[in-house]
Amino acid sequence: MGEADFFVLDTRSHRSPNGAVDDANKTMLGATQKEALKQWLLSAPGKFRFIASSVPFNLDGGNDAWAGFRTEREELFSFIRDNGVGGVVLLSGDRHWPGMYRLTSAAPVSLYEFEPTPL
Repeated sequence: MGEADFFVLDTRSHRSPNGAVDDANKTMLGATQKEALKQWLLSAPGKFRFIASSVPFNLDGGNDAWAGFRTEREELFSFIRDNGVGGVVLLSGDRHWPGMYRLTSAAPVSLYEFEPTPL
């Protein structure tokens, strides 16, 4: 058992079309994966919980990223906040530059996103 646990998201296999109406029915993860993520967030033993996504969580991305799936993104961030899940770090890619973001949607919890591509 280490200090860090990782959950790698499949953001392609179960996702709704990018152009679908962004409501509770639009999903990037699908119901089964989303529930598995929530259960993992509650039970992962590490001090840090890294969630890896092939697309950015921050809202600078287009409809192909979490910016086009804001309802589901906010559901996940609210889950983290409402359940007091600490140590969550977001890892993402699909950019042509590296970046770091402080996301405040789950306030008072701050989530940090690192986009280490390309290094």
